[in-house]
Amino acid sequence: MHYNGPIIRPHTEANDLFVEVTVGCTHNSCTFCNFYHGYPFRMAPLEQVEADLQEARRYTDDPGRIWASGGNPYAMSTERLAELGRLFKKYFPNTPLATYARVDDLNRKTVEEMRYLRDLGWDDLVIGIESGDDDVLRHVNKGYTAADILEG
Repeated sequence: MHYNGPIIRPHTEANDLFVEVTVGCTHNSCTFCNFYHGYPFRMAPLEQVEADLQEARRYTDDPGRIWASGGNPYAMSTERLAELGRLFKKYFPNTPLATYARVDDLNRKTVEEMRYLRDLGWDDLVIGIESGDDDVLRHVNKGYTAADILEG
C-alpha cells in the first residue's frame, strides 16, 4: 500500500480500507490543522490506486468500507472521481465508498454530478464544516462562510 503523509482515520473506521487517492489538501491553511503542511496537493496515479486495490484484494474480499484518503479528494474532477469509483467497484463491487470533502469542493459540483457520483457508489462524504459561525470560520481560516455551507 502506498501512503504519503498522514492518514486521517477515525477510530470508528479502524477496520476499513484506506486507499490514498490524493496527497495533501487544496486549502492547507486552516489554523487548527497541521496534517498536510509540507505536502502539496496532488492526485495519486491511477496505477498506484489499482496496485493498492490489487494488494488489498489478496487479503480480503470485504473491507467493510473503502475510504478514498487524502485531505479533500472531492476537489478532484467529477470524471476523476468516477474513474476511481469504477476502479474501486472492479475489485470490491459491494463495498460502500467514503471520502472527505470541503464545502467549496461540493459547491463546485452540480446536483447532476453529485447524483452521478452517488450512483457510482460515492455515498458517504465527511464534510469539514467545523462551524456555522462566520467569526469562527474566519478565525480558523476555513476559506468559506456560513452562507457557503448553506449553499451546499
